[in-house]
Amino acid sequence: MDWAHAAQHVHHAAERAWPQQPDTAKAWAERQLDALWAGGAQAVAEAVRGLPQAEAAELAGYFANNAERMRYAEFRAQGLPIGSGVVESGCKTVIQRRLKGPCRGWERRHARRLV
Repeated sequence: MDWAHAAQHVHHAAERAWPQQPDTAKAWAERQLDALWAGGAQAVAEAVRGLPQAEAAELAGYFANNAERMRYAEFRAQGLPIGSGVVESGCKTVIQRRLKGPCRGWERRHARRLV
């Protein structure tokens, strides 16, 4: 799971829970992001479950159901990216330029192997 998208969900939950208290929302979100960064997706799910907003259970499920994909500390220790930027950039660089370059068109003969 992309780190930036998970972080957006945390911030969204905090802003919904404390719409009139931005400092409280930010402090709560930072604590959850610290836990998530350390690999604690289940702990974040529990914290979200305790929020008073209607969609808290659904959002908690997002973290609980994707905990295996949110082992950010483990992934970073292995030198793996935790964001989707590398993959998105690779697709843009390799696929888009290769198939959508000048005079290429969408024909099978233009999709030859890169190696």
